[in-house]
Order: sequence, then structure tokens, then C-alpha cells
Amino acid sequence: MAPKDDSPDGINLGRRNFLKSTGVVGIAAAVVAPHETEAQTGVPAVGPGEVPVRLMVNGRAVTLNIEPRVTLLDALRMRADQTGNKRGCDRGTCGACTMLVDGRPVYSCSTLAIEVQGKQIRNVDGLANGNTLHPVQQAFLEKDALMCGFCTPGFIMASVGLLEKHPNRVIVDVSGVGYDLAVPLSTFYTAGDTGTEITLRVHTHVREDQLALFGFATALELTVFERLIAVSGIGPKLALAVLSGIEPRELLSAIQRNDLARLTRIPGVGKKTAERIVIELRDRLPKAIEAAGAGATAPAPADVLRDDLVSALTNLGYHRQSIDKVLEKIDDGERFEDALRKALKELSRA
Repeated sequence: MAPKDDSPDGINLGRRNFLKSTGVVGIAAAVVAPHETEAQTGVPAVGPGEVPVRLMVNGRAVTLNIEPRVTLLDALRMRADQTGNKRGCDRGTCGACTMLVDGRPVYSCSTLAIEVQGKQIRNVDGLANGNTLHPVQQAFLEKDALMCGFCTPGFIMASVGLLEKHPNRVIVDVSGVGYDLAVPLSTFYTAGDTGTEITLRVHTHVREDQLALFGFATALELTVFERLIAVSGIGPKLALAVLSGIEPRELLSAIQRNDLARLTRIPGVGKKTAERIVIELRDRLPKAIEAAGAGATAPAPADVLRDDLVSALTNLGYHRQSIDKVLEKIDDGERFEDALRKALKELSRA
């Protein structure tokens, strides 16, 4: 039996047909919603077809027309003819596709090209300078580290990214003032990401033409550093290299065993330098390490006050010998502010 038509124009307005029509309207509204969203939020809707994408690759602008779903790897390999980085696992695991985006290694096979617009992109195609290989590329070649060669471009880019992080220095923000500190690798790798809080023991190295700060994560590292720079022929840079190349207690063991072979494996340490380290630190370093290890976990309040005063007065330009004489007149229980004021008054009289 045909449905009854009560409308003057022959349109059935029964409940079932009304619900069907509202469903169609809902679908239509969903289809046009992206345009309304763009008008309300200001975020441009893209796709599903090709859209213009502008990438900065190896210092040059590369403009492509690609679909939003295209990865950075495919965009450069298939559209820009930059085929150095390879596709391996295609799920961001093997590392063959690694590129640098704003200095950070990323898996380009799982990074959308449209997401890295406006950022600095570097791939293995842009490392060499003409016929001159990048130092990392040259090192891979000389040390026979190429393997099959398929994953090598990604490993090279990851190595470049690591080395360019400047793992020998950090900048510490203290109440809005940035302090540039040179640090050993052991301290750098415990520093955390940018923006995290950090506590460092600081050695201030003063010369006529330079005032340099050196930071250490532990009292033990600071103690060993200060003993090393007291050795004839060893400056702060070489002392940092030593701490970066060997753990403090392993260094002590090598000195006690007269293990010159182990010491000379540290970059920058030759046989003569290793011999001087052994001769001059054989007796002094064990006691220093023992003292630093005993006080590293819970320093006495008096020691904390003394260290803070030494750091403050050294940064103000006073010599360590004058500081030590003044500290003898400071009571251990004084507040830092009062002790510093008293020390400055005594130094002004000297």
C-alpha cells in the first residue's frame, strides 16, 4: 500500500521521512564543517589533494606540490631528487632515514613534510663541500664504518647531530643571567634537556685575558679537575678532556698501577703528559678523591658556606690567596650575606 500523500505539493512529511531528511542535512553539515572551522579558528584546511609546501633543505628553499600525507623522506627522494637518505624499515626504527630538523635528529620516514615547513632541514646530500667530505663522512670512510652502505647515511646524520650539540659546554640561566660553562662529557650527559634545573660545582679560572667557568655535576669531578690543572703542562681544556675520557676512580687506578697505556688512550694525552700525571698525582690524588667522596653526599654547612664565599669572591676578581686569609676570620655559623659583607670589608682593608 502506497504511503498517503497529504501535502499539497506531493511531499510526504511523515515522521520516518522527516528523520531521514534530517540525517541527510546532518551529513551535509559535516561535509561543510571544515570551512566553518577555518573561518572560526583561522587554521587553513589542507588536502586531500596536493598543496604547495616550502622546505628549507641544506640552506636552500625547495618548493613542492605534494599531498599533506607525504613524508619528509618521500618528498625529498621522490620530488626533490635528494636520494642520499634511504628507506629501511619504514617505521622509524632502523635509522637509515635520519635527517636533522633544527639540529635535532628525526626519522624522516615518519615525519610529514608539511609539518617541518619553516624549519632548517639537513640531510646527507648537503654534508659534503664539493669534493671534500664532511669530517664525519671522512671518518666513516677511513675507519671502515660503512657497513653495507644502506643505513650509513642515517648513521652519519645522527653522529653529526650528536657532535654538533656542543657536549663540552652548557649555558645556565641564573635569575635571568646566562653563564657559559665548559663541562666534561659526564656532566653534560646528566644535564637533561633544555629548560631543566641543574646544580653544578663551579671552578672559576682567571687569567689576564680570560675569565672562564668550568662546571661539574659532582664534587669528585671538581676535585680531580683542580688536581689535574695543578700538574705541569695541563691546562683546563686538557683536564676536561681527561675527565671526559676516563672516570675519576678509573683514573686513580691507572695512576696507582702506572698504566701509561690507559692514560695515553685519552684524547690529547701523550706519553710525557701521562708520566707527569702519574708522578705528580700518585700521592695527592687518592687523598683528594677520598675526601671528596666522603663529603659529596652530605657536605657540612661550614664547607658549603666556605665554597659559596670562595665562588662569590673569586667571581668578583679577588685572588684565592687573599680569600683564604679572610675566610679564617669568618665564623662557620654566620649567614652567607653577613659573611660576604664581612669578607669584603676585610679585603678592602688589605
